[in-house]
Amino acid sequence: MAQLNWTKKLGKGKKVITVAPDNGERYLSTALYQ
Repeated sequence: MAQLNWTKKLGKGKKVITVAPDNGERYLSTALYQ
């Protein structure tokens, strides 16, 4: 939701990139963690 506040502050013509990292849970079943 914070990205919405930034887009309002920056105004038109600006780009906002949102990064939503995951916790890596999907990789726990791979050989990397065994």
